[in-house]
Amino acid sequence: MIGIFDSDNENIKLVSKENYNVYSFKIDPANISTELLFSDDEIKTVLDGKRLFIGSEFDSTSKYHLIENFHIGGKAHTKASNRIIIDKDIYKGNNIACISKECFAQAIYNGQIQISDASWENFRHIFEKISEIIDSNQVAGSENGK
Repeated sequence: MIGIFDSDNENIKLVSKENYNVYSFKIDPANISTELLFSDDEIKTVLDGKRLFIGSEFDSTSKYHLIENFHIGGKAHTKASNRIIIDKDIYKGNNIACISKECFAQAIYNGQIQISDASWENFRHIFEKISEIIDSNQVAGSENGK
């Protein structure tokens, strides 16, 4: 099992137990969530009138969107003006205006969001790390007669 984690949460404790085939790592660069490996246009793709938001789209004082008629409510208000993905507590009037990170990932998987080759290239280090883990596990397995 391989656990892949965002690097924007310092509380995540990476655990790798090779004897049990359990590995984990954080994505690069440091202090980002996976979604930030995509372009801003890809992140902001509208699905059924909703989308993901980036904290830097909002004023840090008023919590209002810098261009459109959106505002931050709830706990997400601390993300205003920061380059952080916001997937909850964004409103247009009284209506929820955001999708979850899970919905975003599912939309990519289903082909509803077109991803550029340049954005996919940002994921190369993740696939290389997975390949390293698999390769090292196969070498260890062959040395142990598995």
